[in-house]
Amino acid sequence: MKKQKILIAVLCLSIIINGYFVTRLSPGSSKLAITSLLDYSPESSLSAKKSTPGFTKKPKLKINKPKEVAITDYCAYAKPAKERYAGKLVNVQKPEQVASSELYKVKVYVENTGDNRWFNVETTCPGEKVVALRTANADYHPSFYFSSYNKTYNGWVQDGKNSTVELLQKYVDPGEIGAFIFWVKAPVDNDYYRDVFALVAKVGDQESIIMDNKVYLDLEVGKVGEEVKKKMEIVDNQAKASELNGEKSIEIDLTHQKMNLKIGEKIVKTYAISTGAKKTPTPTGDYKVLFKQDVRVGAKWPHYVMPKFQGFTWVGHGFHALPSLGNDGGIFWTEALNHIGRPVSHGCIRLLPWDADELYAKFTEVGTPIHIRY
Repeated sequence: MKKQKILIAVLCLSIIINGYFVTRLSPGSSKLAITSLLDYSPESSLSAKKSTPGFTKKPKLKINKPKEVAITDYCAYAKPAKERYAGKLVNVQKPEQVASSELYKVKVYVENTGDNRWFNVETTCPGEKVVALRTANADYHPSFYFSSYNKTYNGWVQDGKNSTVELLQKYVDPGEIGAFIFWVKAPVDNDYYRDVFALVAKVGDQESIIMDNKVYLDLEVGKVGEEVKKKMEIVDNQAKASELNGEKSIEIDLTHQKMNLKIGEKIVKTYAISTGAKKTPTPTGDYKVLFKQDVRVGAKWPHYVMPKFQGFTWVGHGFHALPSLGNDGGIFWTEALNHIGRPVSHGCIRLLPWDADELYAKFTEVGTPIHIRY
């Protein structure tokens, strides 16, 4: 009997001590001030006690939750003193070959290398420019690849033009990567396709291209072979290989200082050029490439060095890369770089060095027709 009384007393003391530790709070705090009970949680402790005979549930402990952080208004950010939009292509993920009408996803990643925040088409921020990918021609031609699959979100801007892909994120800050992820439906016909996209920043009716690199989306539908693909090497516009069956030719637009490369009636690429000045004009008419020289040096002083020369008259007119002098340290070349797009030459047709290289190596042959017009 004496032993039973002692056991009951010990049990009562244990319950009192346990209750003290559970309910003890530090002054002015809602956090439990228990350091000796490791891995303690009020829920597990109360759950265990519910199964203990004679346990009376105490009032539930109120533990304050952390305050939710208010979502920052993304329209408010530190704007640069001078606006500058720019981008750098990082990666394009897509299949190289698909079946007719196959549905697949394309992912294009671009780094914001400018100073301004990019916003997507859903922005409500007043006066901010929307950044998007769109077909590269100024006419907003519909893309080969437009798909209406998954209208809730398919990546395309639903504006009826089928030409623009929206930025996935609400906004992208300088130094961050923007994602353009969209569904594509392969064309029905087996062929080799190319569509070309540009990165643009737009507000209202004002738009500018903000990335030098274009995004080339090539797609082989079915099996077409390497010879068919080779036709597309120089193509810079929307095209399919089956269209490129005519004669190669060059069309010079003196009014707009442009050189159009054509296969049949299809313009496949356009270069900015510099043609003859008013006193030394480039002759108009129909010509052909007469000869090609890797480097030509002018016979008359100051003996200009003209890389990738392609003559089309026997009196010295031709296409060539920007000229330089052998001893000028590149000064004249630098000056000539600023002349592209203006008629300032002695009658020849000047091109940027990389354009002259491409024209010389990948497009022309002796005999390629040339048509020069205003």
